[in-house]
Amino acid sequence: MSKQKEYIVTLIFAGHIIQNLHYGPYCHNWWLSQQTDKTNNIILLYPIRLNMKTLITLHNFDFIIEIVESVSEYGLAPGYLYKCKDIQSEIFLSPTNAISSVCQKIVKTTTKFSGPAIMGFDNPMISDILIQDLPFQVYAFILGKLRVWILGIGKSNKPEWNYARTGYKAAFIYMYQKQ
Repeated sequence: MSKQKEYIVTLIFAGHIIQNLHYGPYCHNWWLSQQTDKTNNIILLYPIRLNMKTLITLHNFDFIIEIVESVSEYGLAPGYLYKCKDIQSEIFLSPTNAISSVCQKIVKTTTKFSGPAIMGFDNPMISDILIQDLPFQVYAFILGKLRVWILGIGKSNKPEWNYARTGYKAAFIYMYQKQ
């Protein structure tokens, strides 16, 4: 049984998949992982969609959460804005910090919330909507100390080419001198 609190999150707008963000050089910032096949180390990735909006009620206050484009030390990244009444957070790179900052102002509490849970990413219905219209379902696997992300696979109708064609795209992620 999970110790993490479950929240009722409503998806207002699913947001947009942006080719350069989700399948380009900053892709590692725009996907969340959920391990689905522990025997083969296959990890499905779920998109953090630009302009995605969700609604959650905390302490009898309605909070609207929106994902915007921001910049981190690792390039273009999702930024999180929380709004409640006439108060709006600044843009945070972490949904946890964004919701906590607004809650402190409105509810006067220092409670920390799980950002992905507050956004609804752990809700199967919301996760299913977020992957419905993807041009390619991104997935990853672990190969030693390397994480390999598969971002696209081309397929032809030519058996003499073993059905291959251009379009294969992958990202290799390795933490150099992890601290």
